[in-house]
Amino acid sequence: MMRSFYNGISGVKSHSYGMDLLANNISNINTPGYKAAVPEFKDIFYQTKATLMGNEQQIGLAASALSSAFSQKQGFLAISDRTLDIAISGKGFFGVKDVDGQTYYTRNGSFGVDSDFNLVDDYGRFILGTMNEGFAKSTMPNGVKEMFGKDSSNTSEGYTLSDISNINIAQVNNQSPIKLPKTLFINAKATTNVDIKANLSKEVKEKTVYEEFTGDVNVEKIQNKNLISLQTEPNQKVLLEFDSQDGKQRIEVVADENGNISKSTSFDVSNLKASLVKEVKEGAINKFETSVIAADGSVQKLQVNIEYIDELNFKANAFLFNSKNEQIGQASGDLSFNPNGSLKTNSLKQINGINLNLGDENPNNEPSKGFNGLNCLDNSKIERQITTDGFAAGVLKSYAVDELGNILANFTNGKTQAIAKLALYNFINEQALTKMGENIFSASADSGAPVFLTDKDNNNFNSAKFLGNYLEQSNVDLATELTQVIIFQKAYDANSKSITTADAMLKRAIEMKK
Repeated sequence: MMRSFYNGISGVKSHSYGMDLLANNISNINTPGYKAAVPEFKDIFYQTKATLMGNEQQIGLAASALSSAFSQKQGFLAISDRTLDIAISGKGFFGVKDVDGQTYYTRNGSFGVDSDFNLVDDYGRFILGTMNEGFAKSTMPNGVKEMFGKDSSNTSEGYTLSDISNINIAQVNNQSPIKLPKTLFINAKATTNVDIKANLSKEVKEKTVYEEFTGDVNVEKIQNKNLISLQTEPNQKVLLEFDSQDGKQRIEVVADENGNISKSTSFDVSNLKASLVKEVKEGAINKFETSVIAADGSVQKLQVNIEYIDELNFKANAFLFNSKNEQIGQASGDLSFNPNGSLKTNSLKQINGINLNLGDENPNNEPSKGFNGLNCLDNSKIERQITTDGFAAGVLKSYAVDELGNILANFTNGKTQAIAKLALYNFINEQALTKMGENIFSASADSGAPVFLTDKDNNNFNSAKFLGNYLEQSNVDLATELTQVIIFQKAYDANSKSITTADAMLKRAIEMKK
């Protein structure tokens, strides 16, 4: 009979423990990255009274709390307007280091940057990862300081990186705090190659040109008129320009079959000028223009004009202008094409040290060669492409995070470089991690040391994706928790009832002795 009291008491205690966990879950329903605790129980031991035909008569001696496991279910991923809010979609933990040098682990990706440019969590703990191997202090060029504006007036140093977009994560024990400085910049890279790809136009247009007449032009006064006469080619059109009492006059006349021109005018004639009017055919000029970067980082303009001469030949001229639009370079050459439209020869190779890649030459007219640059194909549309390998200097515009965990620095010149890579820690037994409060865990002997996952070739891979501008919410399901509260409440009532029932039965037994 006495066992009933103790079984009931242990049941009340166990379910009180469970209610504590459920209440804690509900209170953390809005805690980012929180993992719901799951109460687990065990029976303690049994007393065997007798064995009858192989069947033991056993009486259980109460229950107790076994452990508080935590749910591994993925929390809801909520969109955030903060760039450095980062969610883990899948298995794994962020690593954080406290001021005492102790490393902890969390799913809470609510991060920011402290006054020393360290990436930290809401409690000031440093976020761990691998920095870009080229991350170092560097002297700012004057042009870069101007880009930063007033904020850089008191400093002459910033930070630069190696030009990589995906960082190889270091060993698990070699992770360090991530730094995200504001004074990050990228130096200019001079243009050394310009590639042009296009199909050249062979269109021919007629054009009117005026050539100065160098022969004698006579003006004779006859009565009240002036007679203008000259000798030129038969049927040649001539433009006469002169000043009169009524202003500037332009008169076009045509020579007779003998080349004679006689034009009578009532205007006064002074400053007479005669020009031969000719109609000439002009080949299409294919114009290409792009910006290039000089060694000092300034932006220059490159212009390439390719003029059609005849069926298979073109004349090419290249011009280079500085930032003040002053011409600082010129080069010319000839291009010829094969009957199939492929580039046969090209003598325009460079200008001021910049290689002009107009395509592979095909002097022997091979069928599949000479089509990777300029072509001369009839009725063919090839999209114009001009590519260069240089870029201007740029300063930090923003940070972003890719799915691999690279923190990317976006620069004002359009370039992107990875400054760091977030570490993703895994454990053999996540359930054995020790909860430390403030939504962090520490490793234990049962959880095992943290590891990075590797494939058969010992290359690291992630068990999850990183999502920037997202935050993992608590995985507490309020409906489930409230249902569990009702169940635990009923179980608590039932256990307390077993105590009062045992008490009533014991009283009845005592009364029987009376």
